[in-house]
Amino acid sequence: MDLIKNFPRIGYGVYNVSRSQTSRCVMEALETGYRLIDTAALYGNEKETAQGIRDFLLAHPEVKRNEIVYVSKLWDDSFGSSTERGFEDSYDNAGEPIDLYLMHSSGDGPRERKETWQILERKVADGKIRHLGVSNWGVKHLQELEKYANIKPVVNQIEVNPWKQMDELVDYCAKKGIHIMVYSPLTMGKTLKNPQLLELGSKYNKSPAQIQLRYLVQRNLVPIPKTTNKERMVENMDIFDFKLTDLEMKNLGDPGSYIMAIPGWDPTEWA
Repeated sequence: MDLIKNFPRIGYGVYNVSRSQTSRCVMEALETGYRLIDTAALYGNEKETAQGIRDFLLAHPEVKRNEIVYVSKLWDDSFGSSTERGFEDSYDNAGEPIDLYLMHSSGDGPRERKETWQILERKVADGKIRHLGVSNWGVKHLQELEKYANIKPVVNQIEVNPWKQMDELVDYCAKKGIHIMVYSPLTMGKTLKNPQLLELGSKYNKSPAQIQLRYLVQRNLVPIPKTTNKERMVENMDIFDFKLTDLEMKNLGDPGSYIMAIPGWDPTEWA
């Protein structure tokens, strides 16, 4: 898949999905219609995620491997001098070239970011990574990367919701042609009883989760909701038959409240 031109509009994430459930959940997500699957070294289920994709392709030969995007991420403890080892572990777990590989955070400063990125660029040259990206990077980190990167990041995966709108970073990425994937798009349930979501859900006959996901899609962001429930997988995908008005988009949420799934952890603001 040409990720630059044809990036999926929604994905499925396996954060906090147990290893024993991961392969089944990935297969069910693919059967539901998801074509982007997001894992990470930190999650401990890369191998099971890759197995779920293989199981699906075996059961559905009409779907080609290049129609599915497998995403993984290098954790902070594998940055810098540990990048080679950390990446090769991810590569072994995938069992094939990785479609999209991200640095999981902005790490421990400019020198470490540069060293890590340049090692990963060599992995692209070696044919082990198809596309590179970042996660939890702020504008200053991306501006710094632009000065030395030979390969431009395809993605910046960050946390965005109506109560954490991240306008400056979203606008910067849009101008640079960097897709934004959104983790924890449902704030781990913290906002799903919000009166605004309930009111809009009643109007459109949708759940609060569907309203929140639709908000992200209409901002041209790519949410990656996680669930182990097949019915919820279907529900989370069922957001393309309605559209919020411009006024509803503008009024939804409160950018000043800064609601996060994990309060206090925001590497977009690190040095």
